[in-house]
Amino acid sequence: MKVGVLDYGVGNLLSVQNMLNKIGVRNELVSTIDDNFDCTHLILPGVGHFEHCMSEFEKSGLRSPMESLVFEKKLPLLGICVGHQMLYEGSEEGDIRGLGYIPGKVVKFDFELEENLRVPHMNWSYVNIEKENPLYPEKVTEYDRFYFVHSYHSQINQYSILSAEYGYNFCAAVQKENIFGVQFHPEKSHNYGMQLLKNFSNI
Repeated sequence: MKVGVLDYGVGNLLSVQNMLNKIGVRNELVSTIDDNFDCTHLILPGVGHFEHCMSEFEKSGLRSPMESLVFEKKLPLLGICVGHQMLYEGSEEGDIRGLGYIPGKVVKFDFELEENLRVPHMNWSYVNIEKENPLYPEKVTEYDRFYFVHSYHSQINQYSILSAEYGYNFCAAVQKENIFGVQFHPEKSHNYGMQLLKNFSNI
């Protein structure tokens, strides 16, 4: 196995690579995809503003060759944080269209009745399994938690595999066939993040 971390100028690239190195998974930064491409898995990172991330990704030239690998060769793809949000049709954080792999739109946290909760949600949060999945097949315990930093989220939908709560339940992870996304940062989530990335690399 070999994980390609898509480098389009946005995201915690080195943090993701450091965690993959720590768990012994071969990886490389990918800024171009050609006939010699030999990665078996892809990670789409993203940090910051949705519109900026999508704009930079579209300018990178990676979208078309990435989609060929994902939809034709069925390579597993994992979107992280804003990379997860980019999998959807769009976001309230900008007018640019998302990748559209998963139906729905990303929305901002709305706490009309929970004034004591601050945005962004920046903390460790527990997760719940919504559907059986290869990304997180372990039984959830009271200690299973991941690190979140986000103001926007996707809503619980037919492809949700993990959920979390911050004022109300939101989608923490999705799966549509070989396409996965996690709202949290596995590269910052210590042992739980390490195990999740191991699971992804073994798909």
